[in-house]
Amino acid sequence: MSRIIRDGRWIVAGWLALPAGLAGQAPPLTLADALARAERGAYANRIAEATAAAQGASRLAVLKGIAPSVRVEGGYVRTTDPIGVFGAVLRQRSITEADFDPRRLNHPSAVGNYGATLVLEQPLLNADAHLGRVAVGRA
Repeated sequence: MSRIIRDGRWIVAGWLALPAGLAGQAPPLTLADALARAERGAYANRIAEATAAAQGASRLAVLKGIAPSVRVEGGYVRTTDPIGVFGAVLRQRSITEADFDPRRLNHPSAVGNYGATLVLEQPLLNADAHLGRVAVGRA
C-alpha cells in the first residue's frame, strides 16, 4: 500500500475520532432544539405564507361587489315620544279609539317595539368589481 493512502487513512481516522466540537461539527440537536431553531429562522416562510393568504383573501374580497349578500337586522325601541308611541301602536296593529284621545296622544305612556329585518342584496351591474376580479385572477 502506498504511503499516501496509509497517511490519508490516519488523517480520516483521527478526524472521526475527535470530539464533535473539535472536528468542526455541531453537536447533535434534539427535536425540540431543531423545532425552536426552525421557528426562529422561518421569517421568510411566514412572510410567504402571509402573502399567499392575503392574495387568496383579495380574490374573495372582490366577490363582495358581485355576489349576493344577506344580513339580518334587529332592534328594540322603548319611547314616550308622542309620535313614536303612536307609530309603534300603529305598527303593532293594536290601535283603538281610546288612542285618539288628545290627552293620551300628548302624554302617552311608554311603549316598546321590536323590529327585525332580513335584507337580501343582489348587485345588478358592478363594472369595477368585475374588472377587479379579472385583475386579481391575472395576478
